Amino acid sequence: MGTHALYEPLAEIVGSKRVTDEKFALWAVYIDSGIERGNIADIVVKPQTTEEVSRILKLANQTKTKVTVRGGGSGMPGGCSPSTPGGVLIDTTDMNKIVEVNEDTFAATAQAGVTHGALLEVIHGKGLDCCLGGHGIYSATLGGSVANLTYPIGGARYGAFGEEVLCLEVVLPTGDIIRTGSDATTVGGRFHRYGAGPDLTGMFIGDQGVLGVKTEVTIRLHLPPEAREFETYCFKTMESGTKAAMDLQKTSVIYDGYIVVGRHSVKQMAIRYPAIPEGTEALVMICIDGDKETIGHTKMKLDKIAKREGATLIGPEPARSPTYDLMGDHASKVRSYGVSGPINGFIPTYKLPKVAREVEEMISQHQDLMLTQPDTGMKSFLNAALMMKGPVVNYAMRPSFVSDPPEKREQAVDFWHELVKYIANQGSCPYWIGKAWTPYLTPLYRKEYYALFKALKQNVDPNMILNQGLFLFR
Repeated sequence: MGTHALYEPLAEIVGSKRVTDEKFALWAVYIDSGIERGNIADIVVKPQTTEEVSRILKLANQTKTKVTVRGGGSGMPGGCSPSTPGGVLIDTTDMNKIVEVNEDTFAATAQAGVTHGALLEVIHGKGLDCCLGGHGIYSATLGGSVANLTYPIGGARYGAFGEEVLCLEVVLPTGDIIRTGSDATTVGGRFHRYGAGPDLTGMFIGDQGVLGVKTEVTIRLHLPPEAREFETYCFKTMESGTKAAMDLQKTSVIYDGYIVVGRHSVKQMAIRYPAIPEGTEALVMICIDGDKETIGHTKMKLDKIAKREGATLIGPEPARSPTYDLMGDHASKVRSYGVSGPINGFIPTYKLPKVAREVEEMISQHQDLMLTQPDTGMKSFLNAALMMKGPVVNYAMRPSFVSDPPEKREQAVDFWHELVKYIANQGSCPYWIGKAWTPYLTPLYRKEYYALFKALKQNVDPNMILNQGLFLFR
């Protein structure tokens, strides 16, 4: 039995086993995988259905109680815990049912708490494939990937994860339930995003949960490729590597691509891959896929483009892990030894040398705060970007910092905020925003954009209860 005033009403909605105000449970969900500190909610509730979410939000409106929504917690910007202490935290991980895999419409629908790994297991069992989103890779949830507009594996082909979303079921902060895309009509069904009116699906993608709770997500399915090939191109300068990357992006045939820039960052890669030539300043690592008849021809075409800018080819191995697993094993090691903070955002590819040099200079002045992995000696940060569709990269640097003694950790957090502010002011479009980016992104909004956003929020959330402190803090 809980002591919070809303314990009994919430238990009536979801059952007593799925609501608690015990301290250990509140602490278990107060932070995500990043460096940003969270705040403690008053009570945690774990709904299993859209109707339960609706009733929870209606109760919150009646009692004027703030609500924070949490997915799997594999993100890193601090958006899934309260901005200020207290309120109700909705943990969506019990919303874990796969609703439908439709092989006629090539669309799959699942509840928001379903992980990408769980969905892939079912889809692969049917001989199908889909975009794998989230830096949590298999553990990331669909709802979190939508709310955070995450970068997916295969971003050079798919773009941001939101581009693969067809329809959404969303509970508005008032408790009203809406469906978007082709499912907006009573006869449409879930098969297409556009054409039934304004693209309201897009309104909820990347909203950090401030406009509504995503309860079901419908994504596009694909046939798996017959084959994949990888290649690693080494360049003597960041400029030549960046020019080659832009030319490679223009071909629109790359499945995934990863760029490491700057001599220091390349040297960290060379610890693992000694075939990287001395003096290399940029690595471009790509993955291409398709049918066996054409993949070889495509590879030769890309090799030719890279060689025009003086590339040295060293084979598939350096490219295999980062372009298909987002360096998952490396990130896991980093998090074992220290604390990691995201510096992420979409920027034009041509800006990469400037941004990389300036970030590397900033980091060089704070070496005492940077983590060295005891098992490899590798510094944990890489000045890196992932290719997107078109001449855009996701500048997705993951510096990690020492966490002991405590005063060093606080200095590291302050420096991390310097980096976030710097990237924001380069015109970056971040996808992970949360508490980390809000103070730096929102002041940069054009006043008309901010006014429209705020009016939209006030219309769907008149009591301003949902995910307070994100975006709209002016």
